[in-house]
Parts: sequence; C-alpha cells; structure tokens
Amino acid sequence: MQRIIDTNVNVSAFAGALKSAGVGTVIRYYCKGVSKRLGPDEAQTLAAAGLSLAVVYEDRAGAENLGGSIADLTATTGAADALRALEQAHAVGQSAGSAIYFAVDRDFVKPSELASIKDYFAAVKDQIGGRYKIGVYGSGLVSLMVEGAGLVDYIWLSLSTGWTGYQKCAASGKTTLLQKSDKAWPGGGFSYDENVPAQGVTDIGAFALGGGVAPVEPAPTGTLFSVNARGGLNLRRGPGVQFEVARTLVFGTIVHGMSQVEGWTLVDIEGDGQADGYLSTGFLTHLA
Repeated sequence: MQRIIDTNVNVSAFAGALKSAGVGTVIRYYCKGVSKRLGPDEAQTLAAAGLSLAVVYEDRAGAENLGGSIADLTATTGAADALRALEQAHAVGQSAGSAIYFAVDRDFVKPSELASIKDYFAAVKDQIGGRYKIGVYGSGLVSLMVEGAGLVDYIWLSLSTGWTGYQKCAASGKTTLLQKSDKAWPGGGFSYDENVPAQGVTDIGAFALGGGVAPVEPAPTGTLFSVNARGGLNLRRGPGVQFEVARTLVFGTIVHGMSQVEGWTLVDIEGDGQADGYLSTGFLTHLA
C-alpha cells in the first residue's frame, strides 16, 4: 500500500489499521459542508496513531459530475474559499508553514477559463498571506500555469492522466505529488486514492499536529513511468511474453522502474521498493 492516501471520508475508525498497513500520511478535505471535512477530533485521532496530515480545499471546484463550472473558480470564490480554509485550519490546529491545496477538478483549457483560475489563486494567495503554503490539485496545464505565475508552492497532479498537460507537468521537475489509483479499503468502509511523491520529494506540505511540517518518505529510487496502453498492460513474472501474467495494469497506472532488460522494465507497483514484475518498456511513458 502506498504511504500517502487521500480520502473524502472520516477515517478515525481506521487510524490504527492504516498505520499498520504502511500509510504515513492521510490527505483530507476542507470544504463548506461537513460530510467530507476534516475536523479536530479526526485530526487528533490520526495524529495519535502516528499519521501525518495534508489537506485540500474543495467544494465543487468545477467538477462536472458535481454540477460545477468555471464559476466555482473566480477571484470572489477564491477569497471566500481561502478564508473558509483558514478558519478550518485554525480549528484543526494545522501547523504554520504546512500547505493547503486548492482543487481545480476539471480539464479547463479555454483562455477565459485559465484567466479565471489564475484570478482564483491570486485571491487565495492574498487571503492566505503567507500563513500557509499553497498547493494546486488539477491538470498539468492548470498546475504549470499557476506555478509559473508564482501563485502556488506545490503541484499535485490529478490521476486523470488524459487531462491536458499531464505528461509535460509530470516530467517538468516541478511536480510534488502524483495521484496514482482509486481503491477501496479491504472489507469496505471507505474508498481512497493512492499517491506517490515525485522523485526525490520529501516535502508535500504535510503536518503533524503540534509538530510542525512533516516530511514524507521519498519514492523508491528509480524512474517513474505511466502505462500508456489504452487497453491495459500485462505485468509478467519475467522479461518476456512467455512468462505468466501476474495481473493487468490499467491505462495511466504509475510505476517505479527498477531496471531494464531487452525491452522489458522491472517495476515496483506498490512503492515499497520491492519488485512486482516486468512490463513491456514500449508501453511505458517516462514521467520523471
């Protein structure tokens, strides 16, 4: 299991199990409603279990499936969202100098949309006033735009690898965190996304209650790749088609390359430094 997960569910009841499963950091939400919001009690429970926290602010953030639009991301909404995030950070006890990410949850590409998003983050930065660092969650295009404008400190790439600019951003050396896969906790209870830090990154803006900014474990040494076969790619137990298929990885799956031999790449899927099998190198896109 990856060391960093994000979820929109209160996972207080799973704190000990998450720690035992190898999770080190849980990313949770600030928002208008209460159903997915990180609260003080949950933060204390996760901290007591030895887990660090990171946070992202998102209501609709333009998400089409939630009825969102670019109207969610304007200078006016940016100021309001930032103030609400500050109030919730204070309630939780978020450490100064850690980060609050703000989500852009659609593949916006029109110049007018990008201008509105830029205004949103400029307003966020004005309100945050240096009390916390600022991150963006979204597409590669949006992320590189606001980072280039000096409006954010961290980039968290959405797992939507087909969104505009994904590969460019992932390979830019500016990405902090890559969302990797959507999973369900064994036995039910909640769903979550796995995440992996970009190569060499140990600071994603996470925090430990009362303990300041919390570093994360770096990704295992090796090159990051994503699966570019639209129909999925077979993970084999050896470097060749004659070897048994262990499983099939879906398009966009992020893996760590450990070594290469005759057109095949030995990969680590779980991010634990252990080899999981071989993938055909021709169907992998180099990320970083």
